[in-house]
Amino acid sequence: MTGHEHDVRHEARDIEPRAVTRFGLVLVFVTIASLLVLIPFFRVLESFGDARQGGPAPLAFDLDREPPAPRLQEQPRLDVTALREEEEAVLGSFAWVDQDAGVVRVPIEHAIDLIAERGVPERGQPSSPDSEAIP
Repeated sequence: MTGHEHDVRHEARDIEPRAVTRFGLVLVFVTIASLLVLIPFFRVLESFGDARQGGPAPLAFDLDREPPAPRLQEQPRLDVTALREEEEAVLGSFAWVDQDAGVVRVPIEHAIDLIAERGVPERGQPSSPDSEAIP
């Protein structure tokens, strides 16, 4: 070698097995000790929770008056079904919206047929009372 020689060294011994074994035993001991301390603690907490399960909290609801909005739905599926039935009834029926102005509500299918037959009315043009009556 020319010039500089490097003194290359490496660790002469491996990891000490006794130290690894002691660390593992201490870790197992601490884990078991923690469980032995925490299990009774969680049982005490669970007993407090069971005592409170006797009924709803006193402020949860007052049967004499309805709670303020927003309220939780007691039966959301039935509510959605009822809402859809109401919407279908409105969208599928004839009714006066404003009888004095001559504005009526028609079922969607009928309105689609009328639009296909007559075309889309231009914006801002009021429908004239003497225009073709809706059948």
